[in-house]
Amino acid sequence: MHHVAGTHAISIEIATLKSLPGNADWMRYVHNAAVQRSGRPHWGQYNKLVELDVVMLYGSQLNEWREKLLRVSGTSTLFSNHYCRSRGLEPQSIAREVTSVGRREKFGRIVQLCSEGAFWSPVSVTQAVREIQSGAIRYFSRAGNSIALLRVVSDGHGGFYVRSQRDANAADNLEHLPACPGT
Repeated sequence: MHHVAGTHAISIEIATLKSLPGNADWMRYVHNAAVQRSGRPHWGQYNKLVELDVVMLYGSQLNEWREKLLRVSGTSTLFSNHYCRSRGLEPQSIAREVTSVGRREKFGRIVQLCSEGAFWSPVSVTQAVREIQSGAIRYFSRAGNSIALLRVVSDGHGGFYVRSQRDANAADNLEHLPACPGT
């Protein structure tokens, strides 16, 4: 198990001989026991985590990892592999909450998505469209318990824009969000 900041966790290393009879069953048992107790298996040793395990063990830290990897690698798959993809470590499906929007004054068209305090904010709608289409980022807006995903929509003239997914609560629509700070 790895030490988890803010807790009183300890690290435990279990070692066995590779060819020892019953070793695979023993390691599977130890791995499952650790994960059931919120233990974090060593990434370079016996690690059978799947994406849901990683999400449950790392929570918001997983999104932070994905965001930082996206900043470094963009959408490049140069260092991508099955091991990382199967554990959800790739910069895909990052969820970003949009809390305000920037509008072009002349027509009131939304041109920026913002979230106060987020390192990525503001992002142009053009960039958000690319990120949504690539599968790297999912943008959403929220009003109370209501969440609306943002979808890419064709403007009919070769361009694209984002629109809130239709739901029963109009308060989570982009059109109802306040202006980005400083605009």
